[in-house]
Amino acid sequence: MEALTFSAFQRELEDIELDNPELKFNNRSVKIITSPFLADILGQLLLWIIIICLNHNTATFFGAILFLGFSLYLFYFSFIGLGICQIDCISKKITYKNRIIIFNVLRKIFGFKSLIDFSEIKEISYKEGLLLDRFSSSYNTRYQLLIETHSRPGVIITQFKTEESAKKMVQVLEKYILNNEKIIA
Repeated sequence: MEALTFSAFQRELEDIELDNPELKFNNRSVKIITSPFLADILGQLLLWIIIICLNHNTATFFGAILFLGFSLYLFYFSFIGLGICQIDCISKKITYKNRIIIFNVLRKIFGFKSLIDFSEIKEISYKEGLLLDRFSSSYNTRYQLLIETHSRPGVIITQFKTEESAKKMVQVLEKYILNNEKIIA
């Protein structure tokens, strides 16, 4: 069995060739930084403009409430994967925080951890994102990377535009993180 080195881990991650999320390597750690997609931002702005326009008339107030609920639903699924995840191969831990503060607050309220030991990880997988993606060709499907521990359900770490990128990332992370051997310098 070959020795798993951090430089090999870094090479395999760089071979994935991602635009978003961005990978930064520093002192045997990898930082995965996910930025919002332009289509998601424009969709939210359009919904908020519709809500403001409908809210000025009392006859359309109920429509504004419906659009608000739909907007919050899309907001959650579009921006839950916007995070900064650091995989530290020295301390064998993954730390995660979302770029949108409300998601971090909700995570603390519901008891989801933001620090995961490699030994606690049960499965690394990806899932297809929002169900509404199937109805529109302009709104692309997102693939979300999940890390599931033995005691908690999956935590969404990042999101990808293509299934191929998500699948490759899962394969690399499974090889280096779920492996019982330690990654050597």
